[in-house]
Amino acid sequence: MVKGKIFDSRDGSLLLAVPNPQFEYCVPIAAELGKPTQSIIIGNSIYTPNSTLTSITLEASLIFPINSADPDIPPTLAKPRPSFAGGNGIHDGGLVSVVDLDNDGKVELIYQHFRNGLGGGIAGEGLISVVDPETGTILASKYIPYAPQMFQPFVGDIGGYGKPEIVFISSRANVTPPNATEQPYWLMHAYKYVSGNPILQKFWESQHQDPSGHTQITIFDFNQDGIMEIVYRDEQNIRIINGSLKSHLTGADTTVYDLARMVNTSMTAGEYPVVADIDGDGQAEIVIVGGRSGRATSGNLCIYKSADPAHPWAPARKVWNQFAYNAAQVNEDLSIPAYPLSPATVFPNGTKPYSNFLQQQTTINSYGDPFLPLSNLQWGGQYGYLYG
Repeated sequence: MVKGKIFDSRDGSLLLAVPNPQFEYCVPIAAELGKPTQSIIIGNSIYTPNSTLTSITLEASLIFPINSADPDIPPTLAKPRPSFAGGNGIHDGGLVSVVDLDNDGKVELIYQHFRNGLGGGIAGEGLISVVDPETGTILASKYIPYAPQMFQPFVGDIGGYGKPEIVFISSRANVTPPNATEQPYWLMHAYKYVSGNPILQKFWESQHQDPSGHTQITIFDFNQDGIMEIVYRDEQNIRIINGSLKSHLTGADTTVYDLARMVNTSMTAGEYPVVADIDGDGQAEIVIVGGRSGRATSGNLCIYKSADPAHPWAPARKVWNQFAYNAAQVNEDLSIPAYPLSPATVFPNGTKPYSNFLQQQTTINSYGDPFLPLSNLQWGGQYGYLYG
């Protein structure tokens, strides 16, 4: 799928096109939304193609109002703010993620919008919205002030509480907000969705070094403790970040901090690190392009792995097939399942390993538990299996 067009992956021929598309800044996603059929979400519109891919039906065209009760709306801006409708000519087509945020067995849509050029000292504004895809109801939202640029959030359990958080970056380039001495210009935001609360709740904010606001974030559980680590590369460094607000050593309360940081520079253009086992050694690697100085516009393909052989990173899948990645939507051989596992699927251990977005998956068993595959196992008689 490319914007509003569906192509045959075997020969590249056009199969179906959305009529009169009304989107500009979006990435299409296919998902089951309460029906036993695949829907296609493109910007603010939800479509359902027929089984033969000869016709497509517009199921919903969403409007995203800004909650006037949101405390972050600057007092200099009139209330109510105009809604984001997803039309052409403005960067509000909407980037979307599909997850089960509240563990109710149904998926929600998480939309990101931004627009710029507001004037009056306000260079831009952004909005994160949680939507019920079956009714089109806005369940919760969060207004992001002074944000002329934002990018697609990842969704995953970075706090270890059993429910995913929503994390994204925004920029405030060329903006001097009234509280500039109190808040940094460029922020990574983490929010929680609380069912029944119409405003997303702030988990934390942390500064980054990407004034463009056009980079994304990956997550992976490098030590298989059930808490996802954040992998992010801004214009200066690639970092592995503990965003749980708990020490990874003692479990004590703390702030967001880096577990690792390496120089890797870029002008940035919507890219993000990929986590995968690229050499088949049973350990995850991080893959990103970048330079060694300045805001690089050329550089190298960079691959990182654990520097401590005694503490290798956890196993990871060998594939990462698309920009809007969810591990349930591609098989290990890069074939695409006709009926992918729903992100809301509960495994026997009570977890939802695929209720996330832009998260790489480690090896899990049929119960949903992560495990470390071992090679060279030999029967040791009364001592059981011996490894090595």
